[in-house]
Amino acid sequence: MFIMRPLMAVLAPTPRDMDRTFTPEVRAAVEAAPDRILTDDELSAAAGFPIRTKFYFAYGSNLLSDVFTKRRGIDPLQTLPCTMRGYTLTFDLPAMPMLEPAMANVRRCSHVDAPSSDAASAAAEAADNHTLSCDECAVHGVAYRITAEQMRHLHSTELSYDLITCRAVTYGPNHHKIHVEVLVAKPRVRRLLPHEQEHARPSLRYLTILRNGAREKRLADHWIERLDGEPAAPVPPVLAKIAVALLLAGPALLFVLYDRVSLLWTSPAQREETRHRLIANVSGVLWSAFRAQHAVRARVLGAPAPVAASKRTDGGLVAASPPS
Repeated sequence: MFIMRPLMAVLAPTPRDMDRTFTPEVRAAVEAAPDRILTDDELSAAAGFPIRTKFYFAYGSNLLSDVFTKRRGIDPLQTLPCTMRGYTLTFDLPAMPMLEPAMANVRRCSHVDAPSSDAASAAAEAADNHTLSCDECAVHGVAYRITAEQMRHLHSTELSYDLITCRAVTYGPNHHKIHVEVLVAKPRVRRLLPHEQEHARPSLRYLTILRNGAREKRLADHWIERLDGEPAAPVPPVLAKIAVALLLAGPALLFVLYDRVSLLWTSPAQREETRHRLIANVSGVLWSAFRAQHAVRARVLGAPAPVAASKRTDGGLVAASPPS
């Protein structure tokens, strides 16, 4: 942790000024209708100018207000705890080996049909019509109502994820069905993980953020229990941490230098997108080297070859089974 915190401080995104689109009149209109979800047209009428919003479904570190509001600088109009069915939570997005082995992701359950050309409608039908009484095949999180511009900015800082549209159902007696934008890890990024670590363990630091965020947002007790029971990655030896930190030192120094010099010719938004692209590239190089070392070790030591697909019990995901 004594190495991770300074690195995260260097590589963390720059907080943005709070968006002023949601005026006091808009927030008052929402508070006056607690049992409804106002349309964009109704919000525009309250504001006196056009407003276009999106619901962003957060299931990872963005659950925590310290991350989403304070660090990212996004103050949502509404925060609605909800459930997204037909998907399951995984930790198969590679980050930094040794330091942050894996980040949260969602994957469609194997027994839910793949989406058709109309992705939003198909996801909604799968969620509404499929029998999911056990709640295994569902992800709990919050839907933040933010502006379309904030959604574009958020996606530009999450270069390892694609953005898809799904259906979520809010907590409470009304059970509003809303369309949400969800970040899903890109397949080519997930493939950076060695096969035998396809479902890697997250660090205790990262898990603690998810657990605190779930409690802060008052998610379902059984979901909090699941996060509490999620095993964390073993703490690597101090020498391993130092080796990874030294490997990151060069790119980090170049990044800081570029970040300061780029003030002369780029806007803050462009500079932040470049920053995240650099982070993604460094992470990709590290994981490629990590995979290569696994392959060499398997050949030299005669380790068993990676397997490719077997059934898992966590929401019906297909993970790996021995070749026939």
